[in-house]
Order: sequence, then C-alpha cells, then structure tokens
Amino acid sequence: MAKKRLTPKEKQHLRKLAEEHLCTEESAEFGGKLRQAVFGFNDGLVSTFAVVAGVAGAMLGSRVIILTGLANLVAGAFSMGLGSYLSLKSENEYYDKQLVDEQKEIETKPDIEREEVRIIYMKKGFSGKLLDKMVDKITSNKQLWLDVMMKEEFGLSRNACAEPRLLGLIMSGAFVIGSIIPILPYLFFPLNGEALKITIAFSLIGLFLAGVIKSFFTKEHWLKVGLEMVAIGAISAGATYFIGQWFAGLV
Repeated sequence: MAKKRLTPKEKQHLRKLAEEHLCTEESAEFGGKLRQAVFGFNDGLVSTFAVVAGVAGAMLGSRVIILTGLANLVAGAFSMGLGSYLSLKSENEYYDKQLVDEQKEIETKPDIEREEVRIIYMKKGFSGKLLDKMVDKITSNKQLWLDVMMKEEFGLSRNACAEPRLLGLIMSGAFVIGSIIPILPYLFFPLNGEALKITIAFSLIGLFLAGVIKSFFTKEHWLKVGLEMVAIGAISAGATYFIGQWFAGLV
C-alpha cells in the first residue's frame, strides 16, 4: 500500500503537534522539582500523622503531642533534605567524571569512538548510506557526539533538577509543610479528642490531594492514587494509635 504524501500544510501541523508533545528542558526541570516536592510532602504528612496518632493513643496530652510532632518535623526535614542533596550531588559527580573520560576518548581515540557510534545505530536497525550519513552528522559535532555517547553507551543524562542544594531545600520545605498539618489542630484545640478528629480529617484530605497530584506523574487514575495515599496514611496512623494505647496500658 502506497504511503500517502503529506501536503506542506499537513507537515507543518504535524511538526507543531510533535514539538508540543516533546518535553522541553524547562518543563522537565519543573516536573523534577514538583515530583520531589510531592514526595517530601507525602513523607512529612504520613510520618508525622503516624507519630501524632501514636502519642495521642498513649493519652500523653497536647503538649507532648506537639513537642513530639515538632521533633519529627525537624529531624525529618534535615534527614530528607540532606539525603536528597547528597544523592543528587553523587549522581552529578559520577556524570561529570564519565563526561570528562568520554570527552578524552573522543579527542584521543576518534576512530574507535566513531565506530562505536556506528555500532550503536546499526543495532537500532540503520544500515547503508543512511547509517553513514547519521554517523557523519553526529561525529561532525563534538557536543552532539558526546551527548550521544553519554546517553547511548552509558545510559546517562543530566538530572532534570540538577542543583543539589535547591533540591535539598525543596525536599525539606515540602516535608515541613506536610508535617505541620497533623500538628496544627493541637495548637488551637486543647482537648485531645477534638484535635485528633480534626488532625485525622485534615491529614486524610491532604494525602488524597497529594495522591491526585502524584497521579499526573504516574499516569494512573487520580481517584485510585488518591485513595491509595489515604489508605497508607490511615493504616500507618491506625497502627501507631493502637500501639500507643497498648504501651499506655502497660505503664
């Protein structure tokens, strides 16, 4: 069956659609930061919700609940922030080392590196004049050549959110925001029972909304992801609440 030729107008429209579909560097960077923020928020909310529920189950009073929740907030914010910073810093250092090594090989062993490009695209199904043309095009631009080798030979690309300090701050800040939600009711309601009910309501709503945002990245149904997050938070808090009651009964 003959392939239908596209008119210039159709080609222009198709190109426009393709460009809109491709993820730009700016949107990839924003998406990377937003994912980290959602992760930090979830972790802060779930962990502090569970801690608050456990202390509330032990009937230790609002002051103890607030102090315990704040201690978890501070410790978790530092831990998550520093962990994210060190993780991305290590990734970037490894990437930079491989980049320098590959750059040296392109400079000192161009024939071997050129043949590697040929083999890479042969394995992708290219051959003949088209393969020769692709190899010539790639190796005529050293930056493009280097990018291709990093991606195709090592499977490496620069992280979309490439600033470790910024990522650490985003993670810490999101953790703090998530952690505040279960603590706030105890600052305004002196009775533990009332505060706990409001904490449960606010925390589960927060988890559901975080799950909805998370669904944009996982491409799953928003309701499914939202309910999963609610279930995780409810199970964690329920378990620690009953454990707190059990320990209170022992002492």
